[in-house]
Amino acid sequence: MRIRFLLFFLFGFCSQYQFAQDTTLTIKEVEIKGNRIDMQFSKTNRSASLLNAKEIKQLPVYSPQEALSYISGVDIRSRGVFGVQSDIGIRGGSFEQTQVLLNGLKLSDPQTGHHMLNLPIPLSMIKRMEVLKGPGAVKYGQNAFSGAVNLVVEPLEKDLLSFSAMYGEYNTYSLATGVNLSSQNFNHLVGVSYQSSDGYRPNADFENSQLFYMGQLNKGLHQLEIMGGGTWRKFGAGSFYVPDSEEYEEINTLFTGIKYTLQKGNWKFMPQAYYRYNDDHYMFIRSAPTVFQNFHFSNVFGVEAHASYTSNIGTTGVGFEYRNENLNSTNLGKRNRNISGLFIEQRVYLDKLNFTPGIYLNNYSDFGMFAFPALDAGYEINSNWNMYGSIGKSFRVPSYTDLYYAGPNNIGNPNLLPEQAWTYEGGLKLNHKLLNTQVGIFNRNASELIDWIKETPIAPWQPQNFFEVNLLGLEASLSKKNFQIGKVTFPLFSIDYTYIKAELFKTNAAASRYALSNLRHQIIGRLVHPIFKGLYHSISYRYLERISLPSYHLLDNRLYWQEKDFQIFIDVSNITNTIYTEAGFVPMPGRWIKIGFNWDIEMGS
Repeated sequence: MRIRFLLFFLFGFCSQYQFAQDTTLTIKEVEIKGNRIDMQFSKTNRSASLLNAKEIKQLPVYSPQEALSYISGVDIRSRGVFGVQSDIGIRGGSFEQTQVLLNGLKLSDPQTGHHMLNLPIPLSMIKRMEVLKGPGAVKYGQNAFSGAVNLVVEPLEKDLLSFSAMYGEYNTYSLATGVNLSSQNFNHLVGVSYQSSDGYRPNADFENSQLFYMGQLNKGLHQLEIMGGGTWRKFGAGSFYVPDSEEYEEINTLFTGIKYTLQKGNWKFMPQAYYRYNDDHYMFIRSAPTVFQNFHFSNVFGVEAHASYTSNIGTTGVGFEYRNENLNSTNLGKRNRNISGLFIEQRVYLDKLNFTPGIYLNNYSDFGMFAFPALDAGYEINSNWNMYGSIGKSFRVPSYTDLYYAGPNNIGNPNLLPEQAWTYEGGLKLNHKLLNTQVGIFNRNASELIDWIKETPIAPWQPQNFFEVNLLGLEASLSKKNFQIGKVTFPLFSIDYTYIKAELFKTNAAASRYALSNLRHQIIGRLVHPIFKGLYHSISYRYLERISLPSYHLLDNRLYWQEKDFQIFIDVSNITNTIYTEAGFVPMPGRWIKIGFNWDIEMGS
């Protein structure tokens, strides 16, 4: 009943306003950036979602992690706010089964997937978020088990100075600034942000800092990108892993990468390299750190070389990658592994039909050789309607925490095997200049799935390989931008629904921590509507029902005044003061009021 009422509440705005707004919209087709073969968003033969910078500014969010929670099929499970620590899953996958990339460069951490969203970039620097759902081994390599998220950053071709600030309850504030400098061949983008709070509950205080730089050189057929950044986090972690605990954590993450692109005739070459450093200091008792504490230091270095050739029948893509993962930990020991892989894919166009077979060959120094094939296909019914389908195999190797952790309540398992899964999906898309809709079904059959379990209620948690987990899902979405009702122009209306049925076979576990904690039902509704002369109201509704936790409704709101490049806003998140938990034993905050502004200043040429 509450679901029907709140959805009716969202739709009901459409008849309440009579103020006219002159709005023009130029739609440019967005390309999903693959490392070898780029894809027009409307032509992807997979389920994919985009969230751009303009839409992010309409949401009451201050971190990339929070923004991702408004994308359908994406499950953000936070143990705090402002992205202090958030886990990401796609289509019922765990936090270890999603690959996160920054401009196509991998951000994964060998210690644990809990560090996947230690993002070295302020939210204001992100141009768009691309979410590719389903197996991604052929496109992104290892650990893109249930999907991948690519954060896209691009310098602007103009000189711009930006400022943003926010203040809210619990002495919470956020400050950010950035500068974009442009010349004939060079573009530079620099951003810095800082967030701090006394905490909405005991031992929930935090400090987050992010610094990011990107330089881009364009010279004829050549493009060179250099990027680097870091994030520094200190936060009270009360009840993150143990109920009623006094846990505390400090995490520092650095990332740098370089990409070179040469487009010559029908050929495209793109070598790239990256380095990621992460250190994690965990204390079980904040006031007495020596009772139990861990220090983890990870270093990851990777190089990739990709090429594509376009001919009369389509595009051929090949690529090679090498990655070294090194960990030095007081708990997990000294660990090192080498990863190499070879990508091959071919996109073929036959009139209205196109299909892309591909395979990824992978070798782990500690697990051996694997092969992961995939095939996707699409049929263009007409200029607006497309059918799509895909089949693919994916995998995920155990993290070092899975293998070797030793603690009071958790014990690793060095005998774990890699997870593997076959995923099948199909659907129908409508892409119109003002209306987009999609419906699809998917099935993922996973073998050797890794999860932390208790064999008895009093036993410690330990990861095991399950024999089989089967997920069957349905996705449906509808969005409409800059549409008119009477004389009123509405910037956005969207509603998305995801359903997942999970079945676990052959386990004697008394309790499972992650495998059957996925979302069963997820509804996300958004409406942005005008009030009067630059004053807008953005309201978002989310309903989440998990297998293992009580369901809950969230209603969030941003009231903002927009004048060219200046925005001032009042946010009220969790309007209904809902009591809920997303992960661990951490109650999330109730109603929270914040005020702030975003200001972009275009500098003279």
